[in-house]
Amino acid sequence: MPRSALLVFSFFYCMLNSCAALSEESFSTAFANYQKAEALGDTSSAVKYANLSFEMGVKEFGSNSENAVALKHIVASAYMSNNQPEEAQSSFDHVMNVYEKLHGVFSEQVHGILLEKLKVAELQRGPKFKEIKPYYLDLMNKTINVSKKLSEEFPEFKHVYYYRLAKVLNLPPLKFVFAARNFEIHKLAEGYLTEALGTVDEKVIEMQFEMAQNLYYRKQVTDSIKYYEKVINAFDMEAISSHPWLIQAHIAIVQISELRENSEAATKHALAIGKMLAKDSNSPEILFRIEPKYPIETAKQGKQGETLLSFIVDSQGFVKDIEIEESSHRLFSKASIAALKKWRYAPIYENGAATNSSRLTTKLTFRLDSGSARTIKRRMPGTIILNATAEECRRAANCKMID
Repeated sequence: MPRSALLVFSFFYCMLNSCAALSEESFSTAFANYQKAEALGDTSSAVKYANLSFEMGVKEFGSNSENAVALKHIVASAYMSNNQPEEAQSSFDHVMNVYEKLHGVFSEQVHGILLEKLKVAELQRGPKFKEIKPYYLDLMNKTINVSKKLSEEFPEFKHVYYYRLAKVLNLPPLKFVFAARNFEIHKLAEGYLTEALGTVDEKVIEMQFEMAQNLYYRKQVTDSIKYYEKVINAFDMEAISSHPWLIQAHIAIVQISELRENSEAATKHALAIGKMLAKDSNSPEILFRIEPKYPIETAKQGKQGETLLSFIVDSQGFVKDIEIEESSHRLFSKASIAALKKWRYAPIYENGAATNSSRLTTKLTFRLDSGSARTIKRRMPGTIILNATAEECRRAANCKMID
């Protein structure tokens, strides 16, 4: 639909086939070097040769030509790959200024560049983002305004404009910093997509899944569950029994229900997950876990230790028949049992029916740390290290934080 895409394609096709307009040796060499650097992942050289190609392209086509601006777009993308957000924004600004002159402020070309500029925020995540938050707020509002104007001019494509905008606003850190506005755009996109494509189109379900995540992040848990259930119902209507969003929706409801101490509400979702995973796994899959509380008495005494426990997972995903196999302290045993009882699994299936697992083991390690208490789980099944700081987790091999 955007004419710029066709022009860029024609431009590169012409260049690769040695068209007369692009016959200058130095330009062809510079662009070939850019392509080579990009293919090799040499982002620094890619920036160098992208800029050189642009400079030569300006001489060849003129600074405000479609071909020259396409080359500047490549420069901006090269800066992003090389983790140079300020330079990328400057290059995108050049592209946008030319597009505004060639196509108008409220054009598809400008809309596309505004989305690219918003994506640069991914490179600027972290504590310093608050310093540039006003810049991205203005940029987001401008993009929303252009999306609105385009939708009014081309209403048959409004679902496209808002879907693209929603996907960009769902990138970090934008999805967190502008969470409420992100939800509003997702809601509009969901409605327009439903009108254009139907209730069970994958893009509609995608919007619902991301809205569920957004609501949970904003602590609107009840509404979050409603959207996760929308996702599940949509897949049920299409008789789709396994999909990453479907599995994650079931897992999310299990975790929310367990956090609310409503284990019965989680049961049908734990069973659904077990059934979906039956072909790929012959062991229960952990869906929800909590940390054991470090016993105050042992903490005061500076004692550390570990507990090895065995248990079974019953046909509904509950932990049963817990036994202490080894323990360095009775209080560690007591704390470990109390926590393990609250864990929730997707049960195993045999011959189409959920059944009890064989006996499983897990080791809980208690460590004192001067930093903040966090839990990390190594990729080794069943081993949890308690009270590790975030920095320790980052240093540990094969480790991820569990929030």
